[in-house]
This record gives sequence, structure tokens and C-alpha cells, in this order.
Amino acid sequence: MPKRRNLNSIPHNITKSFFGTMRFSEGMYMADWLIKVANYNKIQKGVLDVFAECIFPEELNLGVFIPHIKDLKEIILKELERNDFSDDFIVKAVIELEFQIQFGQTRAINCYPFMVDKEGRKYEGGRIVEYAYQ
Repeated sequence: MPKRRNLNSIPHNITKSFFGTMRFSEGMYMADWLIKVANYNKIQKGVLDVFAECIFPEELNLGVFIPHIKDLKEIILKELERNDFSDDFIVKAVIELEFQIQFGQTRAINCYPFMVDKEGRKYEGGRIVEYAYQ
């Protein structure tokens, strides 16, 4: 019998994976890219949708993110398989992004990850603050 409590850590894990130092592309880390684009376009909020494989608003949806977002989907599917859940058990996986602005520039990203299963239960990771590496 699968245990849903085993899924509680996935939102936190995918957020840490996306913003980790292993996610380096075209000279910058993921947080660096997001902060650079948010500052340039004066964006205060965004949403990373794992299953749609994109980031909203459209200005944040750069090609450098797509392979890394696809990896997040694979992480979720592997965790579901490991815990004896079907591949379609999670219907939504999102990281809400809030860009902290200080002195007119974004310095950090508040991340609020969550997932929703097909029964409507929500799994939240709580607030995670990510900073640019460069």
C-alpha cells in the first residue's frame, strides 16, 4: 500500500535540485538566469510549471531552463515509482517564484513549491529562499 506521506518531501527536493550548483547552463546557474531576466523585465512574480515544462510570465521562459525543468518531471516520476504510485498520481507540480527587490534590483528568490495529486491533496514544501551564485 503506497504511503502519501512519502511524497511530502518532493516539492522541496525539486526546488533544491533546480537551483542547485549542478544546474549550470551557458555560464550561469538557474537562479542567476532568473534574477537577471527578472531585473531586466522588472518582473516581481513568476510560476515554474513542471508538467507544462515552462515558466510564466513568458519573459522568464528561456530555452536554458527547459532541459532542467524536464529533469524535475523525471525526479517526480521516479519518486512516484519508488513509492508504488502510478505515473499519473501527481497532476500538478509548481514552484511559485517571488523576486525580492532591494535597491531596485532583485537579490533573492522566494520559492513556494507544491504538488497536487489526482485526489486533490496538496503537498507543500514551504518557503525556500534561493540566492544568485554570481
